[in-house]
Amino acid sequence: MKRKLLDRKNKWDNLLDKTDNLFLDIDLSDSVLIGCQHLLESNLDLFKKLFERGLKQSNTFVIGKCYSTHSSIVKAFTNLGVYVDSSSSYFDSHLPFDIQFAKNIELFVNKVLRLIKRIYFEKIIILDDGGYLISQISQKLKGYKILAVEQTSSGYWRLVDSKVNFPIINAARSHIKLEYESPLIAQVWTNEFRKALNYIKSPIKRILIIGGGSIGTAISNELKNKYIVRIYDTELSKSSISNNNLDSILKEFDVIIGCTGRSCISIDQLQKLKEGIILASASSSDREFPSSHIRSHFLPDSNSHKHIYFKRIWLLNNGFPLNFYGGKNSLPKPKAQLTRSIMLASIYYGLNLQKTKTGFIKLPREIQDKIFENWTK
Repeated sequence: MKRKLLDRKNKWDNLLDKTDNLFLDIDLSDSVLIGCQHLLESNLDLFKKLFERGLKQSNTFVIGKCYSTHSSIVKAFTNLGVYVDSSSSYFDSHLPFDIQFAKNIELFVNKVLRLIKRIYFEKIIILDDGGYLISQISQKLKGYKILAVEQTSSGYWRLVDSKVNFPIINAARSHIKLEYESPLIAQVWTNEFRKALNYIKSPIKRILIIGGGSIGTAISNELKNKYIVRIYDTELSKSSISNNNLDSILKEFDVIIGCTGRSCISIDQLQKLKEGIILASASSSDREFPSSHIRSHFLPDSNSHKHIYFKRIWLLNNGFPLNFYGGKNSLPKPKAQLTRSIMLASIYYGLNLQKTKTGFIKLPREIQDKIFENWTK
């Protein structure tokens, strides 16, 4: 039995290898890679695969996000010779994360652009998580061959109307991520949610999910057998509530889960919530709720993973998504290989484009299907 489990683990871990083998003649020795990524173990595996294709560690520059940066992975990257921006682990509890991060990205890009003047390269690869990095580089860097990959829906919507002069492979809207990654994320998220409920010891019955996209729907499926779960969405086809007046229904729920990718509860609406309400994010950043406003009533704290209680409101994980809970991975490592393989394929496919295009480009369905076929074998 132990041997069978080991063999199965190796098959999961080989998914990146199988994806790598789908592409021939990829040479990254003349490339610079600039990345905004969650500094977690699964992403380290992705970068190691790129190093095997010739990418120089000294030509690799990354910045992480404080709520998803693990210190041991930062150390592993730096030991390889990769430049990791020092802001990756810094958290100011009194400021909204997006304000902090936009400033960090700008400083990071300025620093990297100075550093790459000293090295030889022919093309730049941008790996982005949220669209900030692509936006900054498109404004500041002209005249180079650039390929970008965006892996999040929030990044896609941030950039979709932007005019960029290089291709962006749209990994975010790939059917694999939308259809198969979301249930995996929901499983991890709900597991951390249950741990949080055990910690705060608050009985709950009714849950409101704001945002009926792939993540919100997947979380609803995980919770609906135990709780009364309702989904509110401005797009009525995704909503299970006929009343489109959000303010009028807020007091009915014990938990509000934000899945919109933007602000779903304002400071003014905090007064309309039920006493003891639990606020939990399932998107990115801390933007679903007025998290920094709540945190500002406490002493500054560098720990981004606290559950805090203020004026009859519980804010879980400081307002950050629960699937980023401080561990080495936001998904079990084998399952995370699915998205990492999509990222790897997006890079290779983009580099193989015969004709230079600009703006968002879909990763072909046949490539996604081949990855999924290997994943399910």
